[in-house]
Amino acid sequence: MSQGAAYDSNSAKNIHLAWTGFQRRQVSMRDIVGFDCWFFPVPKGGRISKLLGYGGLFFKSLSELRRVSPDQVWVQLPQVPALWAALAYRALATKSVKIIADCHNAQLRKPWSHFPLALWSLRRADAILVHNEAMLAKAKTINWPMGKVLVLEDVPAMG
Repeated sequence: MSQGAAYDSNSAKNIHLAWTGFQRRQVSMRDIVGFDCWFFPVPKGGRISKLLGYGGLFFKSLSELRRVSPDQVWVQLPQVPALWAALAYRALATKSVKIIADCHNAQLRKPWSHFPLALWSLRRADAILVHNEAMLAKAKTINWPMGKVLVLEDVPAMG
């Protein structure tokens, strides 16, 4: 796995996939929800570099998901192409797979809210999570499938 990835491939049946270097939200929920956290950083650079990087991360994510074969895949959004990888994995799987879109606030704002196939992809998730009531209200205004949208606030930091 790449930098920051933390998981036990022998027991991973629930995965949280994020195309970022690190996010506290996933790690703070890991033991509560029972998933392993995968962090795949998006390469820095211009549009062409990012486009190529997204393509590489899509295939890396899909390959790792197929190798580990989790029953649930939680995907941090944005980046919408990470959700595409999870949906592709489910389409190729020989078992039932649940997809949970963990939508950070940026997913509800442009450019991510209007990213190609974003709404189409969210409609195919089994559940869509937002972080607070304000984001729930925003999801309604941009026509998300509200029957799938739930509020899951961040776990308070322990100190």
